[in-house]
Amino acid sequence: MESKRIIRSSAILLASIMLVGIASAALLSYFAEIKGTADIEQSILVDGQDYTTPVEYTINGIGGNTYTNGSFPVDNRADVAIPIRFSTEPTYKNAGVWEDASDAVRTRYMSTLELSSKDANWDVTSDMKAYLTYELVSPEFNYDLTATGLMPNTEYSLIYYADKPDRFVEWGGNNPGKLISTFATDENGSYTGSNSVNLGMNLPSPNDANIDEYNYCDSDGYTLCNGAKLWIVPSSDYTEPALTAWNPNTYLFETNLITYSDSSADDTLVAYKGVFDLFIENRFHPLAYPGKYKITTKVETTPVPM
Repeated sequence: MESKRIIRSSAILLASIMLVGIASAALLSYFAEIKGTADIEQSILVDGQDYTTPVEYTINGIGGNTYTNGSFPVDNRADVAIPIRFSTEPTYKNAGVWEDASDAVRTRYMSTLELSSKDANWDVTSDMKAYLTYELVSPEFNYDLTATGLMPNTEYSLIYYADKPDRFVEWGGNNPGKLISTFATDENGSYTGSNSVNLGMNLPSPNDANIDEYNYCDSDGYTLCNGAKLWIVPSSDYTEPALTAWNPNTYLFETNLITYSDSSADDTLVAYKGVFDLFIENRFHPLAYPGKYKITTKVETTPVPM
């Protein structure tokens, strides 16, 4: 009798297992399958080229001289700012062998900015002009400046103007702003000069609303959508770190934004969305061997969080 009970129980258990198996095989394990494909292009292009195609230039020069080549547009096509670094490796062909030539060649990475008078609609006019050539990555803000059409025999200030979020109400450029330097025009209202200034900061500074709150490619047609504004104003209208008066018909405003890295703290340059021009400046030692040189500059990637 007991054995029959055991046999009957075993049969019921086996049938239950079979039913569970049949029922599980008939149930959905998922409701849908979503598949995607992606064809991704490189975020930053230099002179329109990706990493597979070198950008080239040629120098026919003399030892002791400085040569500037470019411009090579650096185009960040992503919607986010991307940090980059520059590095250059010069080599010299000696008896058929390429050798290190870092003692014969010094390389700097430069860009330019036009500053101009603007009318009441913020359109550029030809009344006053200035052209600033500056080093992108350096412990000091190194620049050459030429200006024309300004008031004669007048002191002007080259300033960093950092906007606040409500820039038309809280104006003045103190977020924080920075005096870069002062200069005096000649009797014709012109100026030409160079300077090296320890700013102790990157441009733009971290609080500047122009880093990400405004898009100047959309609003003003600039090539660099985010970055820092540089202005030239009469020194009588400015006390660091802000404007103290508003006489825009005497000011030279930015026609594009800039980015600059104070490499005494970090040699990473932030490439904001849009385009800035890169110029390669090579200075050859007066005792540089005559012959063939290769100068390889890389625009390097840096770690970027997702």
